[in-house]
Amino acid sequence: MTTLRLMAIDAICQRGSIRDSDVATLRRAFALETQLGAGDIEALFRAHNLARVKDPSWADFFIETLTDYVVRELEPSGYVTAAHAGWLIARVTSAGRIRSKTEHDLILNVIDKARWIPESLMVFALGQIRDAVITGEGPLRAASGSGAGSITLAEVEQIRALLFAYGNEGPRAISQVEIDLLLDIEAAVAVHKSAGNTESETSPIDAWPIEAWQDLIEKATASAALAASGYAGPSREEALNEARPLFNLGTNDPITPEQLRTGRVSMGAAAQGGLVSQYRTLPVEARAMLRLELQRIEIITGEAVAMADATRLAARLAEEPLRNGPAARVVEALTAANFALASALAPGMTRDIRRSSFHAA
Repeated sequence: MTTLRLMAIDAICQRGSIRDSDVATLRRAFALETQLGAGDIEALFRAHNLARVKDPSWADFFIETLTDYVVRELEPSGYVTAAHAGWLIARVTSAGRIRSKTEHDLILNVIDKARWIPESLMVFALGQIRDAVITGEGPLRAASGSGAGSITLAEVEQIRALLFAYGNEGPRAISQVEIDLLLDIEAAVAVHKSAGNTESETSPIDAWPIEAWQDLIEKATASAALAASGYAGPSREEALNEARPLFNLGTNDPITPEQLRTGRVSMGAAAQGGLVSQYRTLPVEARAMLRLELQRIEIITGEAVAMADATRLAARLAEEPLRNGPAARVVEALTAANFALASALAPGMTRDIRRSSFHAA
């Protein structure tokens, strides 16, 4: 570490605050180096953790510098390995919880900029949002004022962005660990609503987060269920596109939740429009190529990727309070639309799984 950087970091730690002038000094000092060392990074974390007051420019500098180090300077460049993800998670957490929104934004930025990340980093990022929704507590909820079981529009958009980033060069379909975390969130939201907590739906503006979340969980569940049944679909950006309906009547009018529940629509016709029309049965050769690609990523990152499993997904959808929710209804709608889903996801199978699990207990 150069003398200039060392002096700037020491001044911050002694003072307990970070000024915009400190950030400008550090930017100049760091720009003189072609590559950062472990000592530089440790010094940045030390300043970040010791400074109780930080001017606005610090967050951008901290996130940009750490992202560049983790994604571009650590080998293999462009990828995040399981070991590097573990190191980063340990540095930004305390007792398993993210320390502040700045650290959370750092994780999101690393995931966005990397070509591929290990599943553990995705689990961590989504898990922090899940925990905020379930408990209503933590640094991610500090400014929202939302309680347990509620979900904010910002959280829905963060989840969507994470799902997009994770699928950049990996599997297009939603993986098993992703759908498990999303269903955890859906269960918390469903319990909150069933308890009579409907104050968040008193106006169209306040209802927007719930509608955005329901759109996301429906499309993510469809992606996972179809992938587990041997189908290939569009990119994640298209499969989770909030501007397009999942099912369509063959006109410009999307199918409503009420029509899905009551069956007052021809699902065969509905499958001809909307996003589901882009799913096709995956040929044997393409399945082999997908397995090879996942093996390549596993070699690079040091972690395997588990695609959605039909039996596991069916068991989750049979749980209370998910079995009567939008995710379960989407699977029923896919069957009605003549998709040949895996036997575990066939109509009635989730109820059978739920009963057998109950008796086994």
